[in-house]
Amino acid sequence: MILVTGASGQVGRSLVKLGGDYGFNMVGKSHLELDVTNFRNIEDVMHDSLPDLVINASAYTIVDKSEREPDVAYFANEDGPRLLVTASNNVNIPLFHLSTDYVFDGVLDRPYNESDIVNPCNIYGKSK
Repeated sequence: MILVTGASGQVGRSLVKLGGDYGFNMVGKSHLELDVTNFRNIEDVMHDSLPDLVINASAYTIVDKSEREPDVAYFANEDGPRLLVTASNNVNIPLFHLSTDYVFDGVLDRPYNESDIVNPCNIYGKSK
């Protein structure tokens, strides 16, 4: 079973649907069901569901509002994944984390890849 966090968002919904279309047993959890900023909640969900893989699609994605509420953006986009990593490691479950192109500055004349140096231009990108 593959557990998808942030399943009420656009990316999470798509992952659950596409994974199911390809025959994977996908279980999506919304923020209300799995709050990535609440370690106890994460642990409870991990122990109850015992997934084979966790895909983290949760994020605070309101880019403009992140500038006014940096603490909220960092709490969800930095602290949340850190808690997921810890909980996943505790039960030996692999975690796949999705980020964003906002971690790059957009000045390259080619598509970015994972090994490129990050240079975010806003709080949202920095929080990711």
